[in-house]
Amino acid sequence: MDGRRNAILTAIYASKQLFTLLFSATLESDDEEDELAEAFLLEAHLRLRGPSRKAVRIEGYVENTVPRFNTKQFRENYRMLPSTFALLENRLGPILAGDTGNKPCIPVRTQLLASLWLLATPDSFRSVGLKHNLAKSSVNASIQRVVAGLNDMAKNIIKWPAGDHLDSVKQKFQRLSNMPDVIGAIDGCNISIEAPKEHSLHYKTRKRDYAVVLQAVCDSELRFTDCFAGYPGSVGDRRIFRNSDLFLDAERNVNALFPNGEYIIADKAYPVLSWCIPPYIDNGHLTRAHKRFNTVLSQSRQVVERSFALLKGRFRRLKHLDMKRVDLIPSFILACCVLHNICLDGLEEDQVEEDNVDDFIGEGLEVVRQQERENDDDDNNNIRFQKGEAKRAHLVALLVRDN
Repeated sequence: MDGRRNAILTAIYASKQLFTLLFSATLESDDEEDELAEAFLLEAHLRLRGPSRKAVRIEGYVENTVPRFNTKQFRENYRMLPSTFALLENRLGPILAGDTGNKPCIPVRTQLLASLWLLATPDSFRSVGLKHNLAKSSVNASIQRVVAGLNDMAKNIIKWPAGDHLDSVKQKFQRLSNMPDVIGAIDGCNISIEAPKEHSLHYKTRKRDYAVVLQAVCDSELRFTDCFAGYPGSVGDRRIFRNSDLFLDAERNVNALFPNGEYIIADKAYPVLSWCIPPYIDNGHLTRAHKRFNTVLSQSRQVVERSFALLKGRFRRLKHLDMKRVDLIPSFILACCVLHNICLDGLEEDQVEEDNVDDFIGEGLEVVRQQERENDDDDNNNIRFQKGEAKRAHLVALLVRDN
């Protein structure tokens, strides 16, 4: 094959020389000679390669097929209600329609639908581009713009409860758990990734796979109120917690986040603080009241497990995030957390359509339990701050009194 190609190229070059010799007498300038020679070479090159052809893709899917989806079909494919998508399109529209330089702008709806499909499925970039009539590079550009836009919105979507909202969150949690002043449950969740090229051992979990950790606080209705992502899977929950923005902000001014003695509930990997209450570690000497307290707290903490399950069940790419650039992974995770809250918020704004999240939770729950964070109990015997211990003892006393 190489010999035949070289022979063809040699023939083209010889033809160019002959062409130049025959017509040089009639040419008025060297510029005209060069132009004709280049035109001749271009024609010969096209004959060799054949005419360029546009990649075959599905045309009209976004314009003609998607608008004919009913609510169920749209939700199955894009993992959210059409009304929620409309809200999202209005919010992200100005960002996605921004200046793209000299390149033609991809329609906002196409960018958003392709990105949602990519996050909602494990499909390849090429497959998503084929369906949405986009080149692979255009899909990549679209998802990066959507992720960047969602990250810019994060502070307005993932919000710590304050004011009247804080009181509402407390009341809903108390109805759920019968524990007073709880405003959230915290935990860590593994997001499986490809083995990074550098520092891969840092990302390896005890189950020998690779992961990045998402630490999140959620309320009783599964909304995230704080998210912190990016630490490697080998790092324990306690260390991640102590380096998180939530912990640092609370250390600086605990009253700003917990103005009336509120607190979040956690598992045994977390320290006992006045604003963070884990269960008692069972050392074989727990009283009946302590065991009862652990049971109630464990049941209340199930909301954060369900939040992670809903997140992974809705946005299935998070079950295994096959990205080569580890530095971009936290922004992708946070973008999915923002979409998670937008979907739940959209439920309140639209009472006509139903988004039964239990089926999404069912899809994600098994994965969450398989990727459950493991922590060494010896490492979990953390420093017991007096205020935290006193707060936990007070809660045990309240529980005994109420029973």
